[in-house]
Amino acid sequence: MSQTIPFLDPPASLSLGELRRIIDEAGIEFSLTSPFGFLLCPGEPVAAAGTPSGRVQRASSQPLDRPALIASLRVLAKPDARVRLSVLAPGAQPALLNVFAADGRAAYAFFDTEAFHVSRSMPMSELTRILAAQVAAGGPSQHRPASYLDFHLKLLGLLWPGSSVAIKRPIASHVAVSVLSRLGLERGNAARCLQSLAAAGCIIESGDAISLHPSAKYWMSLLWSGYCLEVERKILRNGGLRAFSRLSSRLVFLGPPGNRCLCHGTSAARVFAEAGALGDPDLAPLRNRYFISFERLESPSTLALLNRFFRYVTDAPPAAPPFRRGADQAAGPANSDSREPKVPPAAPHPPEFCRKCGAPTRGRKYCGKCGSPVATEAIARELTPPPMAPTCGACGAPTHGKKFCRRCGQAV
Repeated sequence: MSQTIPFLDPPASLSLGELRRIIDEAGIEFSLTSPFGFLLCPGEPVAAAGTPSGRVQRASSQPLDRPALIASLRVLAKPDARVRLSVLAPGAQPALLNVFAADGRAAYAFFDTEAFHVSRSMPMSELTRILAAQVAAGGPSQHRPASYLDFHLKLLGLLWPGSSVAIKRPIASHVAVSVLSRLGLERGNAARCLQSLAAAGCIIESGDAISLHPSAKYWMSLLWSGYCLEVERKILRNGGLRAFSRLSSRLVFLGPPGNRCLCHGTSAARVFAEAGALGDPDLAPLRNRYFISFERLESPSTLALLNRFFRYVTDAPPAAPPFRRGADQAAGPANSDSREPKVPPAAPHPPEFCRKCGAPTRGRKYCGKCGSPVATEAIARELTPPPMAPTCGACGAPTHGKKFCRRCGQAV
């Protein structure tokens, strides 16, 4: 792809002619899933092989002797899997890199407008240790793992980053209601949103102001830091170009190096089913939501997580294809580890920004940059809290549609 990842060694650079000559001289056979599989298509330019559009950054080059280069090309020729690394940091260009693995070794390669870049090959265990060093949090933490509804995370993002309020500062309750009202919420629903956040332990109400709960403040600081490291795996063995249609599995780590946390999501319906509450009518409005979980990992647990995540990458090729067409490798019969994190689909564009050009809308009906109307009605529908279950007027217990309260017996 377009850039190298800063914590990996810089690659060696080859012209297209050099690449063809070395492959031919070494007798390397390669597949369409190889990063240089475009050579199987006569007359195709390098750009057709997947070079990203836009301005491309030239990578640093390192000397790589011929035996090491051929070893890397053999790994890249018929890869068993692809590991995609994505790195985000404030003020820096996003970095994206495809690492290919075969026979327990890994190497990465990418194109730019000038050359084909190839890294040295390394054991997958070495790549795992490098990633673990980037992911593991330094030292123990007093913060326990926490889970929040995606609905609550959107609200917190609107109340603090969306209104340019520092995470340490409280917000006056009437100001918070006004912020939500400008997005199309009725004031009654906006007040209910604050009540929902308080009931979930996201905020603390003190007098006429709200502030983030200390635990939520820590996790939100990582979520809103702008730092992200995503590791995605896709199994390519036992398939040609169809292998690229298989679903992939991801690990997402938020926060700066040395203070990252694992972030993953689980559907609310699954959580309710495991708790035996899926049939509870009071929870019905939340079934289509996600719980987003945050967990801080230290070095041993990080290494164990990555080893578990890469076990299909490092296994020897099986005799028969274990993957169904279009299915993720994690869904195969060999994967019975339910602890593997699952990440929900990417969240939509934040509603406090124009969905056409990305400029801040500041609660306006029309974008101040491109003039597009702001979809306040859609935003309001997204942020409107689920309807509250009817409760008994005497004791406050849920009535579940009954004429008499099951707890105190009073008529509803």
